[in-house]
Parts: sequence; C-alpha cells; structure tokens
Amino acid sequence: MTYRASWNRPGLGEVTAFVGTSPAGQTTAGWEPYNIPRNATMLWFTLIGSGGGGGGGHTAAAGAARGGGAGGGSGAKTTLLIPRIFLPDVLYVLAPRGGLGGAATNSGQAGTRAYVSLANSTTAANLITLSGAADSGGGGAGTGSAGGTGGAGGTIGTNALALYQNMGVATWKAGQAGGGGGAQTGAAGTAVVWANNMEIVSGGAGGGGTGTGNGDNAGGQITGAGPMPTIAGGAAAAGAGNPGFVLRFLQDGISVFDSFYNPLGWTGGSGAGTAGASGTAGRGGDGQIGSGGGGGGGGVTGGAGGNGGPALVLIAAW
Repeated sequence: MTYRASWNRPGLGEVTAFVGTSPAGQTTAGWEPYNIPRNATMLWFTLIGSGGGGGGGHTAAAGAARGGGAGGGSGAKTTLLIPRIFLPDVLYVLAPRGGLGGAATNSGQAGTRAYVSLANSTTAANLITLSGAADSGGGGAGTGSAGGTGGAGGTIGTNALALYQNMGVATWKAGQAGGGGGAQTGAAGTAVVWANNMEIVSGGAGGGGTGTGNGDNAGGQITGAGPMPTIAGGAAAAGAGNPGFVLRFLQDGISVFDSFYNPLGWTGGSGAGTAGASGTAGRGGDGQIGSGGGGGGGGVTGGAGGNGGPALVLIAAW
C-alpha cells in the first residue's frame, strides 16, 4: 500500500495523506514536499510510524522442535496542532513502508518512524514533528529452542525530539509489541489484543510452533475490541495468517480512500499455522497502516513472516 492523496470537504478544509511513500528503513531519501494551502490558519498532523515485519517460523525435519515466528511491533503515534504562522510555505514528509517479513528462520525487518520537517532532514532543529522516539521492531525468528520474541512497539515521543512541537500542542502514544511465536514444544502463536494500550494500531500476532510429535498448532489471532472484529489466526495445518483489518465509519455516506477516511483503526496481521509432519508452514498476515506483520509457522519448511504496515502522515489544514 503506497499512495499520496488529498481531498477537500466544504467547511472542513483540506486533508492530505501520505502512506508508505518512501522506502522502509530510509531517512535520507524519499522525502515528499507538502505545500500548505494558501488560506490555512491552523494545521493538524497525525503521524504513525510503520510496523515491523513478522519473523519466520523455524525450519527443521519432522520430529524436530520448531518454534513459531513472532509478530512485528506497531509504530508509535504523534498528533500536533500548530498555528500556520509558525510554519514556512513548504514542508517535507517522510512516510516509510513497513518492514519486510522474515524468511523461514529469519527475523522480520524493523519499521521506520514518520517525519515532517523543514528540510530533507531528521535533525531535531528541523523537525516539525515525528511519530515517536524509536522505530518499531521486527518479530524474532522461531528456533529449535524457542518461539520468536515479539517485535518491540515504537516508543513514545517527547517535545525534545522536534523543535517545532514546542510551538503547538502535541500528544504521543507508544506502539504495541508483537505477539511471541509458539513454543518449540508445540503451541499456538501468541494473540495480540487491539487497543490494549488504547492505540489505534496493533502489533502482529505470533505464528504457531510444533514439537517433536509433529502436532500442528494455529497462529495467534488479533483479538478485537469495541467495533473492531477479531482476526483469526491461520489454521493449525499450514494455514496462512490473515491480513490486518481497517475499521472506519462513513460520513454522510461517503468513503473516500478506504484505508484512512474517517479512520478508527488498523490491525496487525495474524499469525500462521504450522506444518509439523511435512510441507511448508503458513505465512504470517500482512499488517495494515502502522501495524506489525504476523509471524510464520514452524515446519519442515518454516513459514515466512508477514510484512509490516506502512507509515501514515495525515495533515489537515483549515
């Protein structure tokens, strides 16, 4: 998922969204210019860092212990309300893609923070705002002695990280860790609860692990809350994890750009099932915006982790 789009609503101003418009792990290239609308007097920024990729499940022969891959962590979130008078006409936005899921017996790639700056630079003196203090982590790979360790959530921001945040009103929220991979003795992947830390994104769930008896186990689910449904994990016999879910409401019957119009939240991918006796275990589900990829299942050939969801930079000007 990669796009940049803008729309206007009468009386509500202009909204522009940047979703995965720069490469994962990149902070020196891929910046996009943003021109502040001429008549704007206030700006609202919402930034969510990209999610970490899920870890791959362990590969080993039937009869061996094989841990499941872990889910990637979700990005941290920042909002900033700032008067237009403090800003130049042109800003620069970095909204990276999510971390890639790991191949079998490999960890997932970390996510990357999102930035809005005066220049193509992440130097604090140039920054208007950024999504958090540290990137989200990729899920750990399953091994013959353990399930993978869940990727860390992006850490919470502070005013000290970006000079221009001190000119407005900012809020911060840490990301959520991914679920651990199922144990090498044979266990389902660890589930993740959406909104458990009152965040609108989630980590990915862990993939299942299989023991020496070759019994199959399911991937972990994303447990819904409130209006968010539960996203089932992959089935015990090599089932793929499910992709993350987008929760939104329509306004005046209109849905423009389904992924973020009136967004209420996004989830990580669920974990994948195992392939204990033969074959290839399931692949973890891909995360939605800011959310972690699900872990792959352990198997004779381990399943790959799902990709983390892209970063979001949402700018409202009125």
